[in-house]
Amino acid sequence: MHDRVVTATFRMWVRKVCVAAVALIVTVVVGCSDQSSDLSTAPGVTATESVTETIPAKAVTDSTATTETGPAPEATSATTVKTTTTTTTASPPQSSADYRERGPYPVGITTRMLVGRDVPDRVVYIYYPAAEDSISSLPPWTYSSLDAFDEAMRPLIPDVLVVDFTFERAYGDPEPAQGPFPVVLFSHGAGSYPTDYSELTIRLASWGMVVVAPDHYERDRMASTPLRSVERLADGDVDDLLAALEMIRSAGATADDPLVDLVPDHGPVSVIGQSAGAGAARRFALREDVSTWVGWAPSIGSDSSNPSVPALLIAADDDMVIDVNEVTEFVEAVSAPVGLLVLSNSGHNSFTDTCPAIAKQGGLVAFADQIMVDRRLLELGEDGCLASDTAASELWPVIAHATVAQIRNQLGSDDGSSLDPDRITELFGELVKAYRPAP
Repeated sequence: MHDRVVTATFRMWVRKVCVAAVALIVTVVVGCSDQSSDLSTAPGVTATESVTETIPAKAVTDSTATTETGPAPEATSATTVKTTTTTTTASPPQSSADYRERGPYPVGITTRMLVGRDVPDRVVYIYYPAAEDSISSLPPWTYSSLDAFDEAMRPLIPDVLVVDFTFERAYGDPEPAQGPFPVVLFSHGAGSYPTDYSELTIRLASWGMVVVAPDHYERDRMASTPLRSVERLADGDVDDLLAALEMIRSAGATADDPLVDLVPDHGPVSVIGQSAGAGAARRFALREDVSTWVGWAPSIGSDSSNPSVPALLIAADDDMVIDVNEVTEFVEAVSAPVGLLVLSNSGHNSFTDTCPAIAKQGGLVAFADQIMVDRRLLELGEDGCLASDTAASELWPVIAHATVAQIRNQLGSDDGSSLDPDRITELFGELVKAYRPAP
């Protein structure tokens, strides 16, 4: 009996490890070990009329973007210190701005540790505007697929599943640009990890934001394997966001901290989440210091408490995990000003760095026999990442523009015209299936 239990557990472990790594495997299955060439350019599209039955939609035109993807910084750590929390300074409002590509700042990435709480320690990734004169001797930043796994797990992962993702104009631990900059908290999806969204979080930081992305230890990629058995707390992810906010604000408590004065010690905060992380963002946005929240492929949650602050939800029209109609119903039911943008021909994983590699290798289902994963799970893993889907690299500029515009508008550094339906139409054409701005 014991042997059968162990065997069943091992099989489940194999499946979960493979599912966790499934978004990474195809980059190297046929010898591709560097994605930078795959992620470099998104071709333009021709505008066509596009409507949806559930949301008033406008045709929306050309979107071109470069995405830049190479050696990782050494992680630094700091103990979480609670501190009092000054007001964010905002630049003059921009009119009809274009946030499709990177902003004016090079980006720094560093890590800190959240420690000293009644939960296991966890890493926080910080993406911030870097000083231009501090990057000349630094190599481009790279993260590894292994980063999402504990040390004990890493030797169990075959070399073929190990992939590095490289980003130009992003660097490990350069000096910050002169701040302070507004804080944007980011909550990753269940079974995911903060770095999975680096293409988008780097874009946000390049526009003068400090993106603070804690690992949700109880629901990250490692937590999906039997090697980590932890209780998932009801609001544990919200607690992580709050602790990460206190940590970045406390960075100014010591003059020798390289992040000193990077963010104000109080003032408005924005929060973003993908999938389950969108639910965490919504719950965090009940705080009085939140100016806006943004949900990507949002799993909203079922409780009735909803923030009163403006929000933007960005959904995928063919999402196999989150029904876009349920997102629409949520937007129509809430009294708060919530906008909804639906990406065309897209899926749940269109928001992640690994999607282009999956598309390049023809999806994941073809590898079902090799990696012992149920076909249905592989279908979910490739959702939005097939050749028949809109390329994720074409959708990232849409997601980045709408998210940056939403945040800057609420901070007073964008006059709101960047989110006008006509402006979305002008920029994105058929990449957007439907768009309804917040009332």
